[in-house]
Amino acid sequence: MEKIFPENFLTENIQPDKVYYEARNFINNVLPFSFHTDIMVKTDHHYVHKHREIEILTGLSGKGQVIADLKNIPLCENEIAVINPNKVHYIVSDDVFCYYCLIIDSGFLTENGIDPDSLYFEDHIVDPAVTALMQRLAEEWKKMDEYRNLILKTCVLQIVASLCRSHLVKDTMIEKESRTLQKIKHSINFIKNNFRRDLTLDEISGEAGLSKFHFCREFKKATDLTPVEFVNRTRCEFAKNLLESQKYSVSEIGEMCGFSTSAHFSKTFRSFFGMYPSDYMKRNAGQEPRS
Repeated sequence: MEKIFPENFLTENIQPDKVYYEARNFINNVLPFSFHTDIMVKTDHHYVHKHREIEILTGLSGKGQVIADLKNIPLCENEIAVINPNKVHYIVSDDVFCYYCLIIDSGFLTENGIDPDSLYFEDHIVDPAVTALMQRLAEEWKKMDEYRNLILKTCVLQIVASLCRSHLVKDTMIEKESRTLQKIKHSINFIKNNFRRDLTLDEISGEAGLSKFHFCREFKKATDLTPVEFVNRTRCEFAKNLLESQKYSVSEIGEMCGFSTSAHFSKTFRSFFGMYPSDYMKRNAGQEPRS
């Protein structure tokens, strides 16, 4: 799984007004995109996030939904969903849903004469040509010969070019975000910048400029999580990276991530990921965790 935050995040000089996006590891910069097969099963907890890169999903089996800025995008086998940059999104399924996920570095597009800031694609696409290109990308991904990286880059550029030819949305058709949704996005940035300290609902809703009742209702509508659940989910996502690093004990990591007690950290982590932090550390290290 890709890292959600850089390892030195704990020591960064956080600027209150800076927007922090989900960080991407593009295979140590060898390839300027990430590609993987993912499986979504029915769950009460969703990973709600956003990033500046274009994300392209292709359904392989089952049925799912992409929720992007409150809009439901259905996704079935051989269908494509495009998550345009900076959309707050997550994926849900009532059963088991398998799909390809491609996320493209904006710099790679710029280097190849494509202005990423001018791109805004249709969010739901049925196009056999693009689906075939995604399938070819998956096949080439498994190969390890000397031409692999060159062919993979070509495949990704072909995918983007095909989308540009047939599925660009005109500026006049792009829906304007509501002021409320903008405020919810701002509150998400605020949480991601401040999750390691105590956060109150009064503070978060005040930062959004909404009453607590209105804020909680709109936040739940946008993310399918309550503000408290979202804060705890953000803390646990960050904790996963620290657990994988094997540099700290479970109790130290809980404190670093803003949990008041180790018991609260363990219980919350298990509610999201189905295992205790110590078990997650052990699974990733292949050895007994530190107490």
